[in-house]
Amino acid sequence: MRLDTIRTARTFASAITSLVRVVEERDPYIAGHSRRVRAYALHLADALALDRRQRRQLGLAAMLHDIGKVGIPDDILHKPTRLTTEEQRIIRSHPEVGERILTPIVRSRAVLAAIRGHHERLDGSGYPDGLAGEQVPLLARLIAIPDCYDALTSARAYRPALPVREAFAILEAGAGTQFDPVFLHMFLRIVPSIAI
Repeated sequence: MRLDTIRTARTFASAITSLVRVVEERDPYIAGHSRRVRAYALHLADALALDRRQRRQLGLAAMLHDIGKVGIPDDILHKPTRLTTEEQRIIRSHPEVGERILTPIVRSRAVLAAIRGHHERLDGSGYPDGLAGEQVPLLARLIAIPDCYDALTSARAYRPALPVREAFAILEAGAGTQFDPVFLHMFLRIVPSIAI
């Protein structure tokens, strides 16, 4: 690899890290969330024997999946009580905002689709596009599981962290409707051995 290519890659990686830190600085409850989701997703990718290109795309998409939250007002992000319908609509815009922010710098359609689609559900009730089944991009289906797991097992402004057993039960209840059941069962099998 040429020296200028290496420098460009390092600059890009530094810019990505900085973007993630912007989001995490605004919301102390999600500090480390993107890093953990990326780590869990890559362990899942290894267990599923994804190829090197898919792993690279997955790692980038997982790291950036919540970048659109920079467009969410602080009073909504930090609200300790139930969100109104309008506030939920605003929160649900973050996948689209993330895709818009990253389109000028991320060339991979698979990465952008994963960021936009990480809250889609297999039964079509997710957002922003209401995709169902195989319409939900592969990388989005892989990110959705560790994203939900980490959110459940981490403290939030509106609730304390849930015990792992309770988080597992919630994830299992979503098999086939919210989550890809093959990916979910693999994740539940490997997550106890992952130290993050």
